[in-house]
Amino acid sequence: MIESELRELPNITAVKASLKHHSVEVVGDFGRRSEEEIAKALSQPLQSHGYRISVEKQNHVVNWGEFRIALPLALGFAILFVLMQKMGIVNLISTGNVTYGTAFVVGVVASLSTCMAVVGGLVLSMSATFAKDGDKVRPQLMFHLGRIVSFFILGGVIGAIVRLSP
Repeated sequence: MIESELRELPNITAVKASLKHHSVEVVGDFGRRSEEEIAKALSQPLQSHGYRISVEKQNHVVNWGEFRIALPLALGFAILFVLMQKMGIVNLISTGNVTYGTAFVVGVVASLSTCMAVVGGLVLSMSATFAKDGDKVRPQLMFHLGRIVSFFILGGVIGAIVRLSP
């Protein structure tokens, strides 16, 4: 997104953004402007996306304190799952007797983890593209509607195959 925004500016010949190094390399004809003036001018089109350009190297700090929240939360979910399994609400051990609770829990976990991990970047890039035109809702609706319809069709096909198999 940063590359495409900056490429649209006049006098820019090349842009290369690196998420790994938290940097952007910009090549162009900037006349006699100082590096600070160039950085300020290039930051303006990126401000609406929450970015800014600086000539100084910014330190990226990892907030390890977030693990104090995430670890107990994950442990809590694991304990809740074990308790639900002991009460018979979910039963993932026996595949011959899948309950509605099991199907629901598996569906929620699959939807939240796998789906966003696999296509989260796609949704973000779609959202950024549509946000330029002021439409922030449409990409989300398109993504979730497409996901639900395709899962519905695929689930029906798999269910039909399982039902027809001996």
